[in-house]
Amino acid sequence: AATASALVILENGVPHAGSTGPGPGVEYYRFYLPAGGHTGVRVTLTALSGTVTMYMADSSVARPNATEHMWSSASSAGAGSASTSSIVVPYDDDTLVACLRRSSQCVLHVALASARGAAFTVLANLEVADMGFALLAPEGPLKRSYVMARPAALEPRRQPQRPTPSRHPKPSPD
Repeated sequence: AATASALVILENGVPHAGSTGPGPGVEYYRFYLPAGGHTGVRVTLTALSGTVTMYMADSSVARPNATEHMWSSASSAGAGSASTSSIVVPYDDDTLVACLRRSSQCVLHVALASARGAAFTVLANLEVADMGFALLAPEGPLKRSYVMARPAALEPRRQPQRPTPSRHPKPSPD
């Protein structure tokens, strides 16, 4: 069941199909971004029919729109063909960093708006910076890619300063 005020929760990597009626309409979604690690987000909108504009904001804006949003993208389906657009927010985006600093997880709010009605799919994906190391076991929330810092042993060592010989030799005692 859903109501006009309900927010659908997007799950990582799970596409969600939606539509708006024949007149102006908006569908609202939210996506949870966990703290810890270098994790960004990509939200992909595919318009199957009509023109859809995607507005996205952090938790400070519960219902993003044309005038109140942080990120936006539009997609317009042509005759018999779908159109795709994305919003990509890297892990080091200032708004995302501030959102994660305020809470243990950042809630991103997404609004999909259409002036004349549209059918679409929306897909949210976490984008974890991958440094080539992944924990394969145990299963569950620990299984993901991890960002590894450069080991201190690989950092170049500073060479000790040696005294420089003087250019003028000292006279011999003879």
